[in-house]
Amino acid sequence: MGTIDNADRDVRLKWVQISSEDAARIRRAAEIIRPQARDIVKRFYDHSFQFPQFTQKVGFADSSRERLEGAQYQYLLTLLDPAFDQDYFAYRQKIGEVHAKLDVKPRWNLGNYATYSDIIFPLLAEKLSGDELTQTLLSFQKVFTLDGSLAVESYVDGLMDRLVGVNDRLSPVARGLAEGADQVETASKEIADAIAQVARGAGEQTESLLQVNHDLETILQTIVGVAESAARQAEETEAAALDSESVQGGLNDMLERSQLAASQGSDALAAAEQGMHSVSDTVKAMETINTAVVSTSAEIGELSKSGQEIGTITETIAAIADQTNLLALNAAIEAAR
Repeated sequence: MGTIDNADRDVRLKWVQISSEDAARIRRAAEIIRPQARDIVKRFYDHSFQFPQFTQKVGFADSSRERLEGAQYQYLLTLLDPAFDQDYFAYRQKIGEVHAKLDVKPRWNLGNYATYSDIIFPLLAEKLSGDELTQTLLSFQKVFTLDGSLAVESYVDGLMDRLVGVNDRLSPVARGLAEGADQVETASKEIADAIAQVARGAGEQTESLLQVNHDLETILQTIVGVAESAARQAEETEAAALDSESVQGGLNDMLERSQLAASQGSDALAAAEQGMHSVSDTVKAMETINTAVVSTSAEIGELSKSGQEIGTITETIAAIADQTNLLALNAAIEAAR
């Protein structure tokens, strides 16, 4: 709370309707009260120290009743000689600031004026009467209201100063927390991006695995077709050999064909050998595919259940390769004959 200037003081005095006549009445009443000021202060604290909450505040402030009575006595003297000048207002403001530091809440401070009224008013009633007594009591009541408002206002301002101080101390901590939160947010985003990238990679590997599986199925179907064709040719050859009537009926024709076959034998043998080489190359290619599939399956591990299916397909391809190799060998032997 800043210094109260003349304009502000005038407004405050007018607000509680304090006039020069009120100041004069209080000064006249001071002749009655001042001789008993020490006793009034003692009675004041007799009442206050009945409350454990108040005594705890005194203990926390590292004060004593003697010190409190000395300060209260000085306040009472200024009350009995009200100048309503800058010093008067500054003194009340100081009281409020001290109460704020000690956390003496306004309820205790405002209650003090009720205690003063209870002690002082009967003393005045013993000496004054009629309108003089009434006006004097009203004058004291106005001053109590003014002093109480100043003390409470200073108390509130003092609390605000304390809050500002706390805020200043907490601001670096708050900034640190904010920076930490930003770092956590950034790290979270990076982790999320990494997870998404891993997920995309897993998806791509799964798609590649499915494509390999599809290619293997295509190769398997082709091999099965070749095997079936070879089987059909074998069945047809066997049927021709067993058909004796056809052999005897076409003996001359077979002789001619044998001669032609003899002339073309070398070509057939060469073709058979070429076919055998082709089949051998096919087997090697299939073995390479088998090795690549096994390697790929080992790398992706448990990324997809298709790995188990690929193992089965690989075994099937190996078996078919062996069978194809055997058929090629038999075909070469037959061609050599």
